[in-house]
Amino acid sequence: MQHEQNVFTTVAQARSAYANAATVGEKAQADALTAGALRTLFGAAESYPQLKAISTFVQLQKMIADLEERIADRREYFNAAVATYNTRIRQLPEVFVAAPLGMKPRELFQATGDERQVTQVQFS
Repeated sequence: MQHEQNVFTTVAQARSAYANAATVGEKAQADALTAGALRTLFGAAESYPQLKAISTFVQLQKMIADLEERIADRREYFNAAVATYNTRIRQLPEVFVAAPLGMKPRELFQATGDERQVTQVQFS
């Protein structure tokens, strides 16, 4: 019971960290924390074979896989937009407008090495 309580506490903390993140870097850290918490949750679920038979749990797994794909797509779009922005504010004639308006380069959303790995959820 203690392990399961720790898993749910970790998931709740990860959600809270993401909700409170203000910068892109903080969001990336919160995203890593959330991904780790979900891996732990699914790892703990392996201890309960009756969960494998519940259709809602299977649907949850599929929804998380779909969300991970959508998040990866959004990260790619965000990084492309930031790269374009960073390039444009350094080019002529945009540099003459960007500098007086205080436009500064933005940071890309960087995923850590662990986040780049495909999450494997195994239910034996």
